[in-house]
Amino acid sequence: MVLARGGQSKGPTSEEAISEAEKRLGTELPKSLKDFWRASNGLMHIRLDADEGLIFGVETVSWLKSSNPDLIPENIGAPALDEDYFDYGPDQDPIYLRDAYIQSTLVVSDLVDSGIYLLNPEDQLQGTCADRGLVESL
Repeated sequence: MVLARGGQSKGPTSEEAISEAEKRLGTELPKSLKDFWRASNGLMHIRLDADEGLIFGVETVSWLKSSNPDLIPENIGAPALDEDYFDYGPDQDPIYLRDAYIQSTLVVSDLVDSGIYLLNPEDQLQGTCADRGLVESL
């Protein structure tokens, strides 16, 4: 658990703030992200790589293409095979990316030592955002 490793939780956010974020971003956000914000509107001092960073609250989340377009690779290469990309188990590897998905990801953390957490709100498994939604580095 993140808090057990030294993270500091912010207080929960309101349903109104979540609705405003969905309007601002023009998309319905995954239930798991909304549930996270209902419990904690961000986390401070989480270890991303070697330094400390921040998992964003509802007010700060933005589209990668708007806030950090320089992080979008021009060509990632051949798309990952389904059996690699849709591996949501402990052996999941964040190197398996798909160009089309990177274009539509949300930035949900600080960029720390080349590590960033991205969330693809379209990549959902049984109504919740799957682990694949968080990509640790590009």
